Amino acid sequence: MFKLLKKEIRLTYLPIVWFFPLLSCMLLIPQYPYCVGVSYCILSIFITFNCASENRDLEYTASLPVPRRDVAKAKVMSAVFIELMQLAVAVVCGCVSSFVLYGENIVGLDANFAFYGLILIGLGIFNSIFFPMYFARGCRTGLSILTATICYALYVVVEETVVGIIPVLHGALDGFSREYLWCRIVVFIVGAIVYAASVCGAYFVSVKKFEKVSL
Repeated sequence: MFKLLKKEIRLTYLPIVWFFPLLSCMLLIPQYPYCVGVSYCILSIFITFNCASENRDLEYTASLPVPRRDVAKAKVMSAVFIELMQLAVAVVCGCVSSFVLYGENIVGLDANFAFYGLILIGLGIFNSIFFPMYFARGCRTGLSILTATICYALYVVVEETVVGIIPVLHGALDGFSREYLWCRIVVFIVGAIVYAASVCGAYFVSVKKFEKVSL
């Protein structure tokens, strides 16, 4: 399994994939919606999977003496690695922006625990839609990534709007007040659980679909 993941990273990642996490540095832009910078990992996943499809990478990997479930697992984990790289840079830049440079952000959520928890939920939604569709459709990227991206974008817009217009949620989830710190931590924990569950669920569903697909 580790060798397959290493193969995914070394052979399917284009050089630009290592640049995309740096786009989380957009969190350093003053009064800018932080969710934009974090979301570039989806474009990175699209480029990676689309390039792999064009090069018939999955057919090659499936022809190796390895179970199909390991092939699917390596693909899923390679995308998760991209998402986590994006989030890691976002955490660092969010701390610098919030506690060193500007303080609170008036455009969208601040880079606090709740923000990262809600982003993890959004990525969980993306994973739950993209991977099962991708493997069910013979590993074609277009419709799968489009559907998952639209759902992710709708979630982000609704989530940012609801938190922004409902005073109770805005007071609890936005900003850095100690009074509601527990609430923001709870949202982050829930987001991490949802994200982990989405990865596991997407993997198991993808394996079942991938084993029925003729390449």
